[in-house]
Amino acid sequence: MAGLEGQGTTFSAEVNTAANIPLSSSLEVNRLAILDPWFTCLDDTVDGVVDGDCQYLSIQAAIDDFTARQGSGIIWIEPGNFNENVTINNIAQLSGLAGDNPFSPVQLSGSLSIQTQIGFSLSSLNILGGVLISNSSGSLAINNVHVSNSTGNGVEIIDHSGDVSLDTVNLSNNTGYGLRIRTTSGSISIRNSTFDNNITGASLLAREYVSIDSSTMNSNSQIGLEILNAASVYISSSNFSYNKGTGVAGAGILASGPITINNVTAAKNTGDGIILFASQGDILIMNSSFNSNGMFGLRAFWPEYYTFSTERVTSCYNRIGSYWLFGSERSGRIETCEDAGSQAGTPLTAVLQMRTIILDSQKDYGTFLTDLPTQVLVLDDQATPPVRLARLLFPYTSNPLAEITVSTLLKDDPRVVPTLETDWLSPGIKVTISSTGDAALQPSLAFSVCFTSASSDPIIAFMADGQETWAALESQSAGGKVCTNSTQPGIFVLISNLP
Repeated sequence: MAGLEGQGTTFSAEVNTAANIPLSSSLEVNRLAILDPWFTCLDDTVDGVVDGDCQYLSIQAAIDDFTARQGSGIIWIEPGNFNENVTINNIAQLSGLAGDNPFSPVQLSGSLSIQTQIGFSLSSLNILGGVLISNSSGSLAINNVHVSNSTGNGVEIIDHSGDVSLDTVNLSNNTGYGLRIRTTSGSISIRNSTFDNNITGASLLAREYVSIDSSTMNSNSQIGLEILNAASVYISSSNFSYNKGTGVAGAGILASGPITINNVTAAKNTGDGIILFASQGDILIMNSSFNSNGMFGLRAFWPEYYTFSTERVTSCYNRIGSYWLFGSERSGRIETCEDAGSQAGTPLTAVLQMRTIILDSQKDYGTFLTDLPTQVLVLDDQATPPVRLARLLFPYTSNPLAEITVSTLLKDDPRVVPTLETDWLSPGIKVTISSTGDAALQPSLAFSVCFTSASSDPIIAFMADGQETWAALESQSAGGKVCTNSTQPGIFVLISNLP
């Protein structure tokens, strides 16, 4: 990341601005004013009020005095243009920099370097340079920040331990990465942000989950998004289009756990639209399109015993092919807008065509026949990121006279009678079966129920239709799931103990 050499901390004489250090109390201000005559800066020449704020004509001067006086809290900066390079290094009580008017962000024409901080926030800043945050820890929050025209990376966060969140951040027109994050622990959350016209939009490495929502990474010179490692990935309502380069263009994602893609567009990239690698976990894609890309629209790789599922997905008019799928189990459909013959040679080790039904707060029940193998996935879209709480698999029956309805229940739902008074580790799942023909011809129905579980000793509680007694089902735990088989409809709940 290149700074602005030779500018030092010179402040433009045409701009009237100030950086403020909050002090703990007026009594403390008066005490320090007596001890140190430098507190004459309390005569506030910006707004004409002696308000207990110490002001400076450069951000670095405020930071240096904050250190000397052992201040505590956030340095607030009044709107204006600061021509300087700013360095923050191991200032224990400094928790952030913030423009004090979110509608008129402070402009910093220079670089910002932050090192060895424990917990930090940046907000309401417009930086015409780059931001480097290194060797830091704790929660790192960047809100309402615009970084552009850097001769390197827009924002680079390296050797950070702790969670990182970005909200309403624009990192565009930088000659390096828009965003580059390398964490040693913690999660990454990005919302309402734009990373356009960089070399690469965003490159992320996280030890826990990565969540991206309502963001765009378009028209970058190489890659829109790459995730080099994450425990799980959730991307929703985002766009990765018009990216160029000879490698993966669009979204390239590697996760050791499940990957969920919802309402995502990746179109007109030079390379692939989206490429997904799950080393241990399912891949679920919903309501998404991957069209008119220079290579494949969609490529996905997932391991044995896990499932690739799609619902309302299109992958059309891509130069090499609509999709390349490599894995053992697949459910759902991908609309290719092309003749079936054009998919000859698509490398699938095995294909399981089945119906997929997804339940969440927008659709809390689903009804279907047993004319096709059907999996029901239950999501918790109130969690961050949304997690898959349960999977029910109903195999095909040759005599599909059973109509099945699966719905989700909360602990206080009046349909849960008698009440199950214990800690619920997931919403309840209610399965009902009704005959559409002669009951004598009704086949016996066996289905499986799996819950996502981080508990060391979970229990699946069950209450059959027409019964008033809860029972613990025999189950097995593996791969972050606890599963059981059933031949009876009723209510299934994951709990920690059975009273």
